[in-house]
Amino acid sequence: MGRASKLRGPDSQLVLRHFDAYEVEFQNSGATMAEYQLEPLHDFVSQRRFRAEFMEALAPHDVNVNRLACDTFWRAFIQHYSSVIQDCPLEAIDNNTQLVSHVSGSAWPREIADAIYPGNRVIQWHWTLKNGIERKHVCALI
Repeated sequence: MGRASKLRGPDSQLVLRHFDAYEVEFQNSGATMAEYQLEPLHDFVSQRRFRAEFMEALAPHDVNVNRLACDTFWRAFIQHYSSVIQDCPLEAIDNNTQLVSHVSGSAWPREIADAIYPGNRVIQWHWTLKNGIERKHVCALI
């Protein structure tokens, strides 16, 4: 596995805040990730937000983003994207949160993802609490 791509600044803080808000709710109510109703976190882990922001960033440059709106094309893009983060996981670290100090996301190898979630790519999110407890969440993408 290659080196992690570390997020810094506002992007890092946003990622950490999503997981921190979930962890606070989990510790208060026991809500699982599937039960948790914070849409920004679900948009983040499912890559819905990434897709929308990617299309928005390309549109001013006269790039036709209609293909990205098509699930078939997006699936192929996600397969390539997950290959990149399989070799270079995403990582956010900071201490400006209540409970979570570290979040990372890495893609499963294609053959493992296909064995469990045929045709989908899988990103596994890990987060570490300030007290050292580690948690994880698996997200099968389109």
